[in-house]
Amino acid sequence: MVKRDAVMLKIFSISLNSFDTNIISFSVECSKGTYVRVLGKDIAEKLGTVGYLNSLTRTNVGDYTLKQSQSIESFEETWKSIIQKKN
Repeated sequence: MVKRDAVMLKIFSISLNSFDTNIISFSVECSKGTYVRVLGKDIAEKLGTVGYLNSLTRTNVGDYTLKQSQSIESFEETWKSIIQKKN
């Protein structure tokens, strides 16, 4: 067991996206330092069961959103073209 010190966090919003027999999907907007995997475990405990996250998608970090991101392939193509221009 890993001992963690309590940390003050902020949950700005949390919403239930879907609920099936054994699977819950939720969205959360939270402050930095929030361990969403631990939040998932805590939600399961409050429901009187055990649980874990099997998927986690960050939709934004600071001012950067998922919609602004690019694929690895696109990034690699851009990066290689910059390197070729320098040579």
